[in-house]
Amino acid sequence: MLRVGDTLPQVALASTQGEVDVRRLQGAGWLLVFGYPDEVGPVCTTELAAAAARVPTFADRGIRLLAVAVGESDQHRGWCREVEDGYGCRVRFPVAADPDGVVAEKLGLIHPAEAEPARVTYVVGPHLTVAAVVAHPAHVGRDWDELLRLCDALRLRALHGLAAPSGWRPGEPALVPAGLSNHEADHRYGGWWATGDGRRLVDVPIRGGERVP
Repeated sequence: MLRVGDTLPQVALASTQGEVDVRRLQGAGWLLVFGYPDEVGPVCTTELAAAAARVPTFADRGIRLLAVAVGESDQHRGWCREVEDGYGCRVRFPVAADPDGVVAEKLGLIHPAEAEPARVTYVVGPHLTVAAVVAHPAHVGRDWDELLRLCDALRLRALHGLAAPSGWRPGEPALVPAGLSNHEADHRYGGWWATGDGRRLVDVPIRGGERVP
């Protein structure tokens, strides 16, 4: 499994939308890569539908989605049609084909000791740098609202240098980093305030249209 700070391997894959090059797909924004290293099933289908429904929300933040699944592209096109027919959501992001499991192994989607599949998600920042890694067991589906919150918190850090407290949502106060002096916080953020337990908070909302340089 890749770790935070690693570089996502550059791969070109056949997909439901033709050949996909990871670097070109990401462009100047962010990329959310999620894998299906085993045969797709009902949990996978609910995930794909939930992701498809949130594509506009991710797009507003400059985040593109890429699924990597075992099997051939023709199978995946059928899967996407199943999602559209059953959930009313068109899958507007590529589902890349990994028929031999080579990419799953390269991206660390298989546990090296027990060869058990895992639902691994990588949030990839500029320059293909892995900013966050989330892993689920095969029987637990991803929570796309939480993944969106994670992306918002990562962008908060990249845009403003701020930290996200537990449960933070865009528009709520964020934390001034502990390593920043009060003088530096004044210069950088202006109107911050301290709480009784010593936390320093500041109002710096992050909106969907903001982009990370």
